Amino acid sequence: MIGTMATKIISLGCRQCDNPVVEYKKQGSGGLVRILIDRIQGPASLLQLKQVGKKSDLPALTCGECAALIGIPTIYEGKRLAFRLVKGSFKKISS
Repeated sequence: MIGTMATKIISLGCRQCDNPVVEYKKQGSGGLVRILIDRIQGPASLLQLKQVGKKSDLPALTCGECAALIGIPTIYEGKRLAFRLVKGSFKKISS
């Protein structure tokens, strides 16, 4: 089909302490630069962020174990809340 991209669920962990941080529905084949809030699949504490209405109410994405900074709140394409990932702060732990 034209116009459709493959999606897969990936899990990201903290590079510093190996703690799982987020499950995310990744679309496309490019590198992971940002996490769109509406595609977060878990954990429950992050699913609650789908209710946030504006960037100023979105906390930074941090590791729940060591508090390392993983992502910074941003707005993607002018309307979608997201986290811009801090390069080198995370690693893919499964696909």
